[in-house]
Amino acid sequence: MDLDLVTTVVEGRGDVDSARKVVDLMVASYPIRLADLWIEPDDTDEGVRIMRAEESAATSRVFERKTAKGTLEPFYEYRDTAMSRLGPFKPEWIAPLRVVENADADNPEVAYNKGHLMHQTTFFIGDVNFYWKQGDETRCAELSTGDSNYITPFVPHSFTSRDPERPGLIIAVTYAGPFRGALQDAYRAGTSLSDDWCGDQRDAIDAFGALMKRHLANEMMSVAQVATALREFGIADARAEAVALGQALPDAQEVAALMKILSIRQEDLAVTPIEPGQDVVVRMFDETEERVWPEGNEVAYRMRPMARSPQQPNLKGFVMDICKPNDPGPAANLEHMLHEYVYNWSERPVAIYWGDARESILKPGDSAYIAPFVKHRFGLCDEGSGRASIITVRVPGALTEFALQDFACFDTRGRDRAQGENTQWF
Repeated sequence: MDLDLVTTVVEGRGDVDSARKVVDLMVASYPIRLADLWIEPDDTDEGVRIMRAEESAATSRVFERKTAKGTLEPFYEYRDTAMSRLGPFKPEWIAPLRVVENADADNPEVAYNKGHLMHQTTFFIGDVNFYWKQGDETRCAELSTGDSNYITPFVPHSFTSRDPERPGLIIAVTYAGPFRGALQDAYRAGTSLSDDWCGDQRDAIDAFGALMKRHLANEMMSVAQVATALREFGIADARAEAVALGQALPDAQEVAALMKILSIRQEDLAVTPIEPGQDVVVRMFDETEERVWPEGNEVAYRMRPMARSPQQPNLKGFVMDICKPNDPGPAANLEHMLHEYVYNWSERPVAIYWGDARESILKPGDSAYIAPFVKHRFGLCDEGSGRASIITVRVPGALTEFALQDFACFDTRGRDRAQGENTQWF
């Protein structure tokens, strides 16, 4: 291959076709994944991508499910809303088309799905029933405008309407968690990725036992060796063996000892069990406390948090009322490390401002994707009247807390190179 071509591509001066040629040859010649070399093109406008209600309506499609009689009839209408190839979520506008007259979770007219790999948070508009299966039980919650939920992957669930005149709808934001990025490794592991390596987070001891198994295997230490080392830190015989086996949760003294024995961090020994009822979380709008941003006399937004899960600490959804007219100024700016989805569910247009003097209007039914670290703010439009309200759902991408902690350990003299290295290291 021509050296000048390679140099041009590495320095970022080559065109896309030249870059693809170099990358393809590298993948063919070295044990390198295409995904590790290829950067997806940015499909946003300075970090924001907007989808209009009319564009969303054009994607409408209807899915059928079986009725109690076994016949296929319309069950959902789906519409796409704003998304980006750079974002981890796939948000959908969904209208439940099947109407029921009760909240019976075993109603034969309710067609459950099988659950899915994606995490899901849902915002409800109108009178909609939400159904899910928890273990051997089936459950139903009668939800209304402003309510929300969180659904753990692979929990079977369904939605129906309670009002034949106004069937209501949901905004379902499904997104990929950290395991999605590990699917290739998981696929190759096959049956080796068994429960004894992962445990069940619903049982703290079981989860800690699996955690200890992983740490001991990584460090090539036996249970007996770890137990002996714990005794040298003053841990009693029986207790040392129980902790080394992963059959007892460690206290502060034992955690400090394990950190030194296994050369790990305190957080590497933490287990946050899923408490009963946390596989699915339902939050009622009227039972959620309102808060403002920013505090003080210049309030730009009044918001109520949507459903939360301690297992998904960076899932941050809000029902947000816009308070200030026109451009509220920099004091109303929002900036964070998460991918953000916005949907105008009210009947009043909302202005959005971002980037280098960029602005647009989100009319009712419009939606937007906002990339991490893009400063943005919302304001009331002059047109229309009444409440101006949006939902905003934020989820993590690859820039997780763990990734940022890793970056924080880098020598400060080279951090700028990490985001765009185009020279040799020597």
